[in-house]
Amino acid sequence: MILYRAKTIVNMSNPEMGDEMIDLRYHIATVAALFLALGLGIFIGSTVISDGILIKEQEQLIVRLEKEFDKLRDDNRSLKANVTSLQESLNAYDELGKEIFPILAQNKLARKSIGLIITNPDFNPEGFIEVLMEAGVEKVHQVRIAKEFFLQDQSENLVPDIITIIAGFLVTPGQEKVTEEPAGSKFISGSFTSPVDYLLIIGGQKINTGLDYAKLLDLPLAKELMKLEIPIIGVQPKDVEFSYIPTYKALGIPTVEDLDTFTGKVKLIQLLEQ
Repeated sequence: MILYRAKTIVNMSNPEMGDEMIDLRYHIATVAALFLALGLGIFIGSTVISDGILIKEQEQLIVRLEKEFDKLRDDNRSLKANVTSLQESLNAYDELGKEIFPILAQNKLARKSIGLIITNPDFNPEGFIEVLMEAGVEKVHQVRIAKEFFLQDQSENLVPDIITIIAGFLVTPGQEKVTEEPAGSKFISGSFTSPVDYLLIIGGQKINTGLDYAKLLDLPLAKELMKLEIPIIGVQPKDVEFSYIPTYKALGIPTVEDLDTFTGKVKLIQLLEQ
């Protein structure tokens, strides 16, 4: 109570001083509010401007992407058109090749005997044999490795048997099968009934079996057959995923790729003519 009265006496003794203190507080509050409003306005304004710039940049990026997409689409259409045109030309070329090949190859290989060793499990030799016959080949022998061989576990263990059997066919053509046949014999069909002038090893694979049969089978087989001094040519058809040609070339023997095309057939006939 005494303190309250003292405060009242001070205020009553100088009433103008109290009014000035109130006015100062209001002035400070007003200035602070103005600065706060100004700062808020600047923040909002800069955000709006930044958003506007960002939106504009996004629009420009979209326009550029659309132009690039349109260009890629046009390029793709152009490439497809070129591929179609080239395929049509290639088809026409193949058709022409079919017409003129019998004329070009006629009697080029007269009286020759050709041996085929087919290590490509997907190759059908019927059409190819017709090609050789058109060129005048007198006799075509064939030995084939069965597709089941490539599906065997540890098929590499059968390779020595297969090489021995095929080499035996060539050393003594027309030989009868022995009573106790090696394990690999069940994966071999065909034989050579008479001597041959040329050997064609037909390789290549469509599927990945996990083993490199070009080096596992064809390479040692060709090396063994080269000892017999019979000319050997390594060939493969067009539709293979795993080419054996590099392995054949490493042996130093002549090779023919795309055996089932016009150019492949012509090249083979030229090699067999020699």
